[in-house]
Amino acid sequence: MQDGQQDPTAPQQQQRPAAPPAPVKASSPPPPPSGWYMPPSSQPKSRKILTKVLTVLLILSVVVNMYLLAAVVAQLDREMSQTTITEGQADQTIALYTVSGMINDESAQRFRQFYETIERNSDVRAVVLRVNSPGGSVSPSDQIHEMVAKIRQSGRKVVVSMGGLAASGGYYISAGADSIFAEPTTVTGSIGVMATWPVVKGTLEKLGAEMVVMKSTRASGWKDEGSFLEKPNARHRKHLQYVLDEIQDQFEQVVTEGRDERLAPRQSNYNFQVGTGPKAKTIQISETEPFNGKIYLADEALRLGLVDAIGYRDAAIDAAAKLAGLIDPNVVEYQPRSGLLANLMRTQSASVLSLSSLDELQTPRILLAWKAQ
Repeated sequence: MQDGQQDPTAPQQQQRPAAPPAPVKASSPPPPPSGWYMPPSSQPKSRKILTKVLTVLLILSVVVNMYLLAAVVAQLDREMSQTTITEGQADQTIALYTVSGMINDESAQRFRQFYETIERNSDVRAVVLRVNSPGGSVSPSDQIHEMVAKIRQSGRKVVVSMGGLAASGGYYISAGADSIFAEPTTVTGSIGVMATWPVVKGTLEKLGAEMVVMKSTRASGWKDEGSFLEKPNARHRKHLQYVLDEIQDQFEQVVTEGRDERLAPRQSNYNFQVGTGPKAKTIQISETEPFNGKIYLADEALRLGLVDAIGYRDAAIDAAAKLAGLIDPNVVEYQPRSGLLANLMRTQSASVLSLSSLDELQTPRILLAWKAQ
């Protein structure tokens, strides 16, 4: 066999497959020589600064626009909506306004809007105040009464038209009017003051809860007067009774001054049986009506001088026109405008209802109101 030739009888060696070529790595730029300085690109930095500036301007724009919108909405909410009931001469306007429901801080605020609105309008010559309220808090009732007095001091006549209920604080705000009309079925009177708060002593213990109360040393005797955790002691009762009687005196003074010689008070004697069985006894109590907290229907209220006449709203409007000497009255009803801000405030109030209710439960409330105890 010649050199270079393979033996055909010899076993054949298997050929291994060739290895795949190694992947070619992307070449990275060579690093700069040592000691060289390469400034960063200015385009990304300027873009970031511009983005920040635009973001700040956008936020400022939103804040300013929200502030301006709130100011516009607040101004709209301060204005009163006006509806013409009877068209007449513009300079012989009778302004009609209604106070309804419990008298509270919002009631006084709304009435102040009405008061300020008509004070700026010289065409308003008389006011008919429609009252349909069981009363409410002392201070708001007193504020409305004071504004009614100022309306009269400005030379305008004020006539009250009572609805189905004008009691306690509802009568307090009515007493200073030039004339008062009650409907045949009106419930009025209830000239009195009350304080209410719950006492939950023992209830918390059943729930496994305990209220911790700490008081400053010098105020420890009075700071928890009217606490909802326990009934008032003798000293607190005596002081609270004094406060209620003082407010009662003020209430009676408002009624006496407002109704002057038209008021016809009377003495009434009542017999009460105390106890039962052999130990029962009868006691007699003498009271001065209408300052005994009693409610009255229209007929009896008229006899006591609490009202001047029995009639509906139209009769009160006619009386206001006559008192003001108006020949062709223009009757306009004023109502608080229910704007966006007011609705937002109501939504917020509803969201914290539980918190405000809890706060009211813990704070004694002195009321000029006709309500169940």
